[in-house]
Amino acid sequence: MDFEWDAAKDAINFEKHGIDFDHAIGIFEGFTLESEDDRRDYGETRFRVIGETAGTVLLVVTRCGRPDCGSYPPAKRGKMSDSDSDKPSVRRSLTDPNRPRGRFRDTPDHEIDTSDIPELDAAFWEHARIVEPRTRPTVTMRVSPEVKAYFQAQDPKGYTTRMAAILEAYVKSRSAA
Repeated sequence: MDFEWDAAKDAINFEKHGIDFDHAIGIFEGFTLESEDDRRDYGETRFRVIGETAGTVLLVVTRCGRPDCGSYPPAKRGKMSDSDSDKPSVRRSLTDPNRPRGRFRDTPDHEIDTSDIPELDAAFWEHARIVEPRTRPTVTMRVSPEVKAYFQAQDPKGYTTRMAAILEAYVKSRSAA
């Protein structure tokens, strides 16, 4: 999974919240609880994500800047700024073994500026789902339109995850026999 952010926004985030983006993206190495942020029209798809990294539970807001990203493209998600293309940006990949682990300032909760942190409202909890870390390879396969329509009708936003779970269950049942 790749991420990109504005270097100046990263510095501001560290000053306000005591955490930089290199540290924050660590939550995507483990399980997360994620919900699309549709509280208003941002002109892009955004997610509110809760996860843990280095013993700290964090709420991260991330976005997909492409109009075709749909609701859940974890591999393409990750623009963590409102930067213009002419501003200096930082790019990181979770799979890079030399990725810096980032800075984290142990700040008491009452000293953290929470003015721009979104509330986790009822809609977040109603629509949030657990997302596994992206450690599995991406596979492309052709299925009939009927198969795709069936799974999309069951779960429009997570139908490919459901298909993968069924294939995994099939393999486990065959391996146990």
